[in-house]
Amino acid sequence: MDFLKTFEQVVNQQPEKIAFIHREETMTYRALDLLSDDLGQKLLHSKKPLIVYGHMSKWMLVGMIASLKAGIGYVPIDVSIPSERIDKIIDTIQPEFIFATEELATPIQTITPSDVKEEYYNLPGLKADDVAYTIFTSGSTGMPKGVTILSE
Repeated sequence: MDFLKTFEQVVNQQPEKIAFIHREETMTYRALDLLSDDLGQKLLHSKKPLIVYGHMSKWMLVGMIASLKAGIGYVPIDVSIPSERIDKIIDTIQPEFIFATEELATPIQTITPSDVKEEYYNLPGLKADDVAYTIFTSGSTGMPKGVTILSE
C-alpha cells in the first residue's frame, strides 16, 4: 500500500490525533491533510519538484505531503545548508515553486505558510514509479548530487 493511501486511512480513522509534535508545535492529521490539500492544489500544474525549505517545522511536513498529493515530488533543503550549496541545488532542480517555511531570498516563486489554508481538494497523487523525493548528497566532487527515491 502506498504512503498517501495509508495517510488517508489514518486521517479518516483518527482525524484529531496528533500527527506532528516538535517542542510546543503540534498538528492533527485532519489539519495536515487539509493544509497539504490546499498547498497541493496550488502546485497542481507544476511539472517540477517542489523545493521544501526550512527546519523541523510542521510546515516542512505539509510541503512534503502536498507535493506527493500534487504528483510532483519534493526536494527538502534544511536552513543549515550553506547558501552556495542551496543555490546549486535550486539551479539543478529548476523548480517552479519553493515552499519556504523560513525566509529565503530567491527569484523563484515562493509560497509561504501564510499562503496556505485548511481546504479540501481531490488531488491525483503520484503514479507508480514517479519520483517521490530527491535528497542531495555532498558528492565526491563537492558538487551536490541528487539521489531520487521512487514511489511504489
